[in-house]
Amino acid sequence: MYRPANTQPIAPNITLAEGWYTGGDYQLLTRSPDLDSLRCGAESQIWMNDTFPNADGTNHLRQLCITNRTTGDTCVNNMTALVTNCTTHVMYYLSTPPRSSAYCFESDPCSYTSPRLIPNVKSHRPTNTEPIASSVTFTEGWYYGGQYQLLTKCPELDLPRCGADSQIWMNGTLPAADGKQHAVPLCVTNLTTGEKCRNDKMTAYVTNCTTHIMYDLPSPPTNSAYCFDIPSDSNDPPPTYRPTRTKVKFDLRRNDGLDSTNVFDSGAKPSLRFNCDFERDENNAYFYVIFFYVDGSYVNFGTELVVYDTATASVTEGTLMSKFGFTAGITISCSVGARTSRNGQTGPLVTSDIFFAGIKLLNQSVSVERGHSSTVYFKQTVPFGCMLSSPWAVNTDGCKLQLHVVKTSTENVCYSNTIYHRGRCAIEIQGLTTATDSDIWDPQTYSVELVSVESMRGLYDLTTQQFFFHLETSSSHHQFWGNVKSHSVQVRIFQFSI
Repeated sequence: MYRPANTQPIAPNITLAEGWYTGGDYQLLTRSPDLDSLRCGAESQIWMNDTFPNADGTNHLRQLCITNRTTGDTCVNNMTALVTNCTTHVMYYLSTPPRSSAYCFESDPCSYTSPRLIPNVKSHRPTNTEPIASSVTFTEGWYYGGQYQLLTKCPELDLPRCGADSQIWMNGTLPAADGKQHAVPLCVTNLTTGEKCRNDKMTAYVTNCTTHIMYDLPSPPTNSAYCFDIPSDSNDPPPTYRPTRTKVKFDLRRNDGLDSTNVFDSGAKPSLRFNCDFERDENNAYFYVIFFYVDGSYVNFGTELVVYDTATASVTEGTLMSKFGFTAGITISCSVGARTSRNGQTGPLVTSDIFFAGIKLLNQSVSVERGHSSTVYFKQTVPFGCMLSSPWAVNTDGCKLQLHVVKTSTENVCYSNTIYHRGRCAIEIQGLTTATDSDIWDPQTYSVELVSVESMRGLYDLTTQQFFFHLETSSSHHQFWGNVKSHSVQVRIFQFSI
């Protein structure tokens, strides 16, 4: 009758005189009970705002609180009690409670020999995107998650996770093993709006029993489920699975051209996305940690990139440019490792081949015989996109990016004093429109034909027998391609002699 679940008044002929008491399997509550209705058999409840003492054979003075359901105050008046831990049970020296109040006792969840397990706990993992079976019920009460713990950060909101459209997670940290029941706020997500923590004001009580954690959980709202996962400090071994077919892929996307106030800004801008693609283990619901490398160096995003779906294992050109200053002309690779939980131990890493994003020279040196010509070949490995006049426009006219043959940083001409670029002063590369799918775009190979100037002018004084040139883009509305330089090409002039 002194339990928080009792909402009926204690019979008036039952009085509690001052003296020593034991609760047997029940302990004085170390948290305020809910103040939504009459609890513990009285209008006001008395609970211990303190920890239980060690079993040292002495009496310990402990602070008590009295609630006020009318004002919602969980500790309006203070009392004290003597508490002795007798190892097998706890003794309390209690005063006669004030009028319309009662002591609150509850069984110690840490003493349960067969604690109630979270129903079908694996279905409550963030990796589960399938609905929990309707036969699996979850009622209010104390639960034990085994090696799984209530999630302390919001799961990804890209798909229904943890078995429901809305996920419930603990917005706080797990308490220390101090013998108390700690009130912790719960958050409910909203997949539709992207809210990580709706204002639902749910609360759970958590007790750290040293060897395990116990949770007093309210029944979840409709279409929602608690999220549990294996913590990072678990002894669960890392998976042996090696993600196969790991490679860097790309696609071209466009932002909506709207600013944060949904006002049209500057059109739909093209943007490349580089994805670390790999073969998932279809037999196990693993998480995967992704590491990106640019020009051989690890790219640190500040937090780990941990995904469940390969579609989210990506980095955008915007991130590469704004955070690290990378533009076209870089090498990208990635490594992937499997985990049993988001923060768990990582299995073997598998690294992709190196992918070059930009203007890739296929021959970085060329020899030109006097009176003859030679050709330099290069490949455009990723597309560049055409700017749209508005987010809703459809571009079918196309756009072009110009590549100039540049001998020095200031000389941007069709020929130098030694070599001549036959034909145009610049090479035009066709841009990608909305009518063209980047998934079916193929890398394009182009060429630059070189002829020695002496053969054209009748001058055969080979005072300069070699020089270097590179290809350079003009400014582009696709920012990743703006003012990009290729590697240098070495050109050697020689005269054939018999």
